[in-house]
Amino acid sequence: MTEIAKGEAQPIGLQADDRIDMKRVLKTTGAIIGFMIGAGFSTGQETLQYYTSEGWVGIAGAFVAYACVFLIFYSFMVTGVRTGMCHSKDIFRYYCGKRIGAFYEMATVCLLFLVSVTMVSGAGTVFGQYFGISEAIGRGIMCLLIMVSVLAGLRKLLDVLGFLGPLIITCLALIAIVSLAGNPGGVAHAPEFIESCDPPILKASGFWLLSAVLYGMSNVYPLTSYASALGARSSSKKEAVFGAGLAAIALAVGASLVILSQLANIELVYDQAVPTLALVQHYMPAAAAAVFAIVLFFGIYTTVTPSVWAFAQHFGDDHSRRYALSTVLAVIGIFIVSFLPYEQLLNAIYPFSGYLAYFMIGAMIVKHARLFLEKRRNGE
Repeated sequence: MTEIAKGEAQPIGLQADDRIDMKRVLKTTGAIIGFMIGAGFSTGQETLQYYTSEGWVGIAGAFVAYACVFLIFYSFMVTGVRTGMCHSKDIFRYYCGKRIGAFYEMATVCLLFLVSVTMVSGAGTVFGQYFGISEAIGRGIMCLLIMVSVLAGLRKLLDVLGFLGPLIITCLALIAIVSLAGNPGGVAHAPEFIESCDPPILKASGFWLLSAVLYGMSNVYPLTSYASALGARSSSKKEAVFGAGLAAIALAVGASLVILSQLANIELVYDQAVPTLALVQHYMPAAAAAVFAIVLFFGIYTTVTPSVWAFAQHFGDDHSRRYALSTVLAVIGIFIVSFLPYEQLLNAIYPFSGYLAYFMIGAMIVKHARLFLEKRRNGE
């Protein structure tokens, strides 16, 4: 077994390179944005449950959540730069040791599958709510796109996500701005409505700060392979961190706009499976609404595809037989299980994954603190 497999940091010569190639930075930023948008963000359901349901303070929650996401990205990407690790098995053992690392490895396999199920379910909901066709068709199309993309490997995947990420968040921000401008006075009355609405809005937790932290920590599992692989492919530590920082800022600002648009139109969206689509249908012409429905669909694609890639990476390297077989079987299983209700899936799976990540986050903090102290002692 190699030293990396044992969890030891092996310098690969990149950490001393302070060059920043803006083309690569922007590509990394776009890939991160595309990965993070996903079904919950693009449909507005995640934003509704984690932030909007808490009222105005939900905006602060969004910035806390994406600060947590940045720190997770920073940790994994820097580890990828420093060690060249690209697989979650190695990352978990690097931070948690062999036994606890093995536990998180198994938990990650299960959670990546369940989160992917949630996203594919959301894709079916978008098709059903807007186009009025069978949700099974939407799920089937999404699963086919996922399978083709994952089988192509990470390099091709990053090319697609780097292009789609900024496009999707720009479209979502436009929807939010138009919806907010359509009823700006609704923001003032939103907290009162949230307190009394029936049925009540599903919430990630009972406290806005806990919801924000849970959202950030729930991203540990899909990011172990994805973020470390992005870091390993970066030319320098600064390049990786800069890309993650730009993505976190863009996502926090975009989420804030979505929250404000939902608060302004809370009576319209509070009980919708796809709140963003409800806003599009209410404020946009039919042709524009059709375009945005497709944008939402690809917003889901940009996150579920890397999640399935990370799942397949647990069983083999890109283009290997085991990788291909696990991809095909996972997509078939995801399609079958995705017929469960979307809102309930998201509300059950995402907060649970956040609670499960507490020890992992603690282990990451301890590991990076030890590395920092070692550098100080060595005069680096």
